[in-house]
Amino acid sequence: MKFIVVLILSLLFTIFVGTLTKNFIESNNDSLISPLVINTNESTNGSSLAKQVFVNNYYQYKIKYPLDVNIKNTSNGNVNLYKNKSINISISQEILKENDTINTQIKNNIETKKNLIKDQYILKNNISPIAIGLSTALTYSTEENGESYSYYYIPQNNNKYLVVINSSPDNGSDDYLISEEIIYSLEMLP
Repeated sequence: MKFIVVLILSLLFTIFVGTLTKNFIESNNDSLISPLVINTNESTNGSSLAKQVFVNNYYQYKIKYPLDVNIKNTSNGNVNLYKNKSINISISQEILKENDTINTQIKNNIETKKNLIKDQYILKNNISPIAIGLSTALTYSTEENGESYSYYYIPQNNNKYLVVINSSPDNGSDDYLISEEIIYSLEMLP
């Protein structure tokens, strides 16, 4: 009888240790980490504007956006911020090929689109550096098939960079200015 009790206890102990080991291994892999959304109240020019902070732990950045802007986080870490048809921002991450620079990648992207949509592609503003958070990013704007786009390339560690595309209509509306505020609020996580 003692033998059976010892056998059962040994089996239970083995299952317990196996489960702990499995959970530890799964918690330390490089899988997508859920984003964190934090409500904050920020004061701008004396008025109080309610904003949320979206933290993307997978791509290591945070961004502030108004409460009336929706956010969709896809399973691969890419993010879309949108409000009806007035705000449309996408954020993704790319990896530089060996011996490439972000500037080279931008030039390749421009040439590819020029060749693809030909006379429906207009480079409105050439590649220029800008500050986003503490990073020096590169930006340019285009008109593609009659729609305006602004592209932002923000360097990260390990040959990675964020690509932010603002396809919000630039019609002088407040929402276009808000889309720009959202982009310029982006900060890399330490």
